[in-house]
Amino acid sequence: MLAMQSWAVVGDALNEKKPAFAIAEKLRGAGKDVFVVNPREKQERCATALADVPSSVDVVDLVISPKIGPAIIDDMASLGIKNVFIQPGAGSDEIIAKCATAASRCTRAACSSSSNDIWRWRSNHKQLQ
Repeated sequence: MLAMQSWAVVGDALNEKKPAFAIAEKLRGAGKDVFVVNPREKQERCATALADVPSSVDVVDLVISPKIGPAIIDDMASLGIKNVFIQPGAGSDEIIAKCATAASRCTRAACSSSSNDIWRWRSNHKQLQ
């Protein structure tokens, strides 16, 4: 999944103090096409829904409340997006179930955003089918 080019980071990726910002920057630094989606955005600085992204998306990176996540998975299914990367704290049983129903490739991350390497994978990361 990390080899895919087009990513939508769903979360508060415009706030430099939030993990979503660091993730979006890391992806950009790796040469990825990154679109920021924040359903809570009120100032029109970014997309508020996946349907508003101006290009196709290969992977959705969830960095948002698990209460909002299920609606994002529904949007992914309606748009034909099959890959989701769930950051720590963004997942829930409902999200995993929706991924299974939509036949999405779902990866739950075990990463540290406190270091320079935002994706310091641990041996216990899970890919769920």
